[in-house]
Amino acid sequence: MIAIAVFGTSLIITPLAIKLHIIDTPNERKIHDKPVAKAGGLGIFIPFLIGMACLILFHKVVNRTDNLVFSIVTALFVIVGVIDDRVELKARYKLILQVSFSCISIAFGIIFKNLGRFNIPVTFLWYIGMINGINLIDGLDGLSGGIGFISALTFGIIGLLLNHSEIFMVSLFLAAGCLGFLVYNFYPAKIFMGDTGSLPLGYALASIGIIVSNASGFAVDFLLPGIVLCIPIYDTMLAMIRRKLNHKPLFEPDRNHFYNLLMDIHGISHRNTVVLIYAVNVVVSAVALIFLRLGMIFKLLLVLLLITVAAVLTILLRFITVDKKCSDMQVSKQL
Repeated sequence: MIAIAVFGTSLIITPLAIKLHIIDTPNERKIHDKPVAKAGGLGIFIPFLIGMACLILFHKVVNRTDNLVFSIVTALFVIVGVIDDRVELKARYKLILQVSFSCISIAFGIIFKNLGRFNIPVTFLWYIGMINGINLIDGLDGLSGGIGFISALTFGIIGLLLNHSEIFMVSLFLAAGCLGFLVYNFYPAKIFMGDTGSLPLGYALASIGIIVSNASGFAVDFLLPGIVLCIPIYDTMLAMIRRKLNHKPLFEPDRNHFYNLLMDIHGISHRNTVVLIYAVNVVVSAVALIFLRLGMIFKLLLVLLLITVAAVLTILLRFITVDKKCSDMQVSKQL
């Protein structure tokens, strides 16, 4: 019932965010050619945080402290996102805040717990990587919101399989918020998520992923959330490799993410590119559910297979070598 209420509240709040008149202006890096409202992340996370408050206050959860810290840090990311969407904070300031908020979570024990001495460093890298990964994948109408919905729903199913009601409920709240937002964000978008949505979404998915990994109980299962969230991980790593090979700053934004290249080089329309990535996300989510039931050796072999497939597709689709050819390309047509 709470998840349904979260979805309904998202349907109400998301269009209200349009009235804030926080606008995303087109430029040479962006797909849209008209100003579009942003800060739509409010439509995801105000309902989500209301759901979390109900969980903390009215349900017998495993650890109220963890849920409270998780909710507070999520709210902090929402606040930073709103400020950034309005005044565009410098990248180094956002990174400092990301590090600070991630350290709060780590200090209160929201960490990978099956990796021994690597618990804290892996958790720190996971937080920073996922927060920025979701931010980078937020480049097409409905893309990051859809990935958030599919990934959160997958974590919820894993929670059911592990008999972990807390994972199930938190994931369902996040999935419901993302789904309500997608009603207004799918192509052609009426509103964008903005950093108001992408920053807390990255943090929330990263935190749920940590809890899922810990609930599984085996060291190798720290790879499980990485499979569910492999698309933003792949895009982030690909962007870093491509920029390094082309002697560009690692944090310089560009329009050569793999989803841009699917459109510019391979002629796939905006809508179909998003749907294709959704389909891949569903497939890897199914792989994650299979991973959960395998023995350690087969889990490692499955991850190796995924990495091999990703590497082969990267070469075949020319995601690395086309950077210079695509830098001045324009999208010829969109649906």
